[in-house]
Amino acid sequence: YVEGENPTFNVVSTDPEELRPLIGRGGETLRSFGFLLNTMISRAAQRSVRVTLDVNGHRSEREKEIRILAEGAADDVRSSQEPSSMEPMSPYERRLVHVALAEDPDVDTYSIGEGRDRHVVVGPKV
Repeated sequence: YVEGENPTFNVVSTDPEELRPLIGRGGETLRSFGFLLNTMISRAAQRSVRVTLDVNGHRSEREKEIRILAEGAADDVRSSQEPSSMEPMSPYERRLVHVALAEDPDVDTYSIGEGRDRHVVVGPKV
């Protein structure tokens, strides 16, 4: 552990199916375990500690997938000049989209919807 850096713990197995229950539907179980882990470590350390939990690289692969989807939505908006709605995502995944497209001179992003239906819309820059 290096001060100022967030450690990542990656649970691995040679049989990916063995760990699928730890990921859960849409990564929901993995996010819940991560939340519990951060809460337990922060309480034990008596300060806020952020760690990342991954299972067989699922989280890092999903991050790459989100960035590719964001770029694809931006390309669609550039060609059509019409807003493009992305699939509903977790707050973390929505943030990845916003960050991925923040410097894009042609598009803006914003989130709409409530709860599990909240999603990012990529639109032409006004």
